[in-house]
Amino acid sequence: MYPPLCRWINKMLVTRIIHSKIGNSDISRSVDRETPQGGVISPLLWLLVVNNILMRLEHLHITAVAYADDVVIMCSGFDGDTKSRRVKLGLKNCKHQTEAIEPGQISWSHP
Repeated sequence: MYPPLCRWINKMLVTRIIHSKIGNSDISRSVDRETPQGGVISPLLWLLVVNNILMRLEHLHITAVAYADDVVIMCSGFDGDTKSRRVKLGLKNCKHQTEAIEPGQISWSHP
């Protein structure tokens, strides 16, 4: 990536200060994690991350669909164990780029 662009993105992500006012109280804090909610750069950075995830899954022949800020892994198999192994393989290969998955977020659907 173009070095000045990397520096600009880094500065935008690690030198932000957020302000909050509640009643007569003003609070300011430095924020050095995640992208700004509603920020113009946030969708682009998400696309860079999600594209890498989709490419990894495609290489493993695992179907995934991305929409907004969600990625759904879809797989098929003859039984639950096969499907479970495929989903776990997909999650394992993308673990360093994903948040924890809550058990309720995994569901099986049958044709």
